[in-house]
Amino acid sequence: MTLEAKNILIVDDDPEMREILSNYFRERKASVCIAEDGVQAIKLLTALSQLDLVVTDIVMPELDGIQLSIYLRKHFPMLPIIAISGGGYLDPEDYLESAKALGAWTVIEKPVSSEDLNRVIASI
Repeated sequence: MTLEAKNILIVDDDPEMREILSNYFRERKASVCIAEDGVQAIKLLTALSQLDLVVTDIVMPELDGIQLSIYLRKHFPMLPIIAISGGGYLDPEDYLESAKALGAWTVIEKPVSSEDLNRVIASI
């Protein structure tokens, strides 16, 4: 997948992570929308005419990334989802395995690097 002219939705409750991810995608000429949690993401989905990729954190307030992934699989079955997590009550691997089983196309453990993103984008 090339990112130029793609529409990306970033969902993360951490402002610093949203900025890091936004900068990564904007540097590659993608259009970026941002949501702080799954509830905001679902509201944005109704306003967006086209979406090419969702990058979502797993552990978030309100509606978490796993619930968001389930929603996206049901309503947008072909939309690629990248799930990211630094952990929470469980190890990051546990969250990421659950996310992959429930709809994420691929997963990345935080901290996220450009190399990690390059690798997973190339695989989509």
